[in-house]
Amino acid sequence: MVGPAYATASPLSQINHIVVIYQENWSFDSLYGKFPGANGIANAGNNVIQLDRQGRPYATLPQALNTNLKPAQPDKRFPNDLPVQPFDLGQYASADQKIGDPGVGFYQEQYQSDGG
Repeated sequence: MVGPAYATASPLSQINHIVVIYQENWSFDSLYGKFPGANGIANAGNNVIQLDRQGRPYATLPQALNTNLKPAQPDKRFPNDLPVQPFDLGQYASADQKIGDPGVGFYQEQYQSDGG
């Protein structure tokens, strides 16, 4: 009688959990969009289209605001005519710098995310 066949264990079979860490106010694409093997910027397609409140596509992204200032003011690190496409946020503000808060209220966050 032949015993049961055992598959050779892959080193990956030892992994039980994967933890993804995001920095606050940084998207997946900002941090990992160009990471080898990530389904990031290269596969964004039409998902990059952003609409204004009337449902019209933006010609350029709205000016980033520095909400750390009171009252909030335009953040001069960011150009006021950024094209509507994924970009590396790090070319304007490094990961250790504060950027404006996009809003953390439930309804405001829902409005800002994925078509509202």
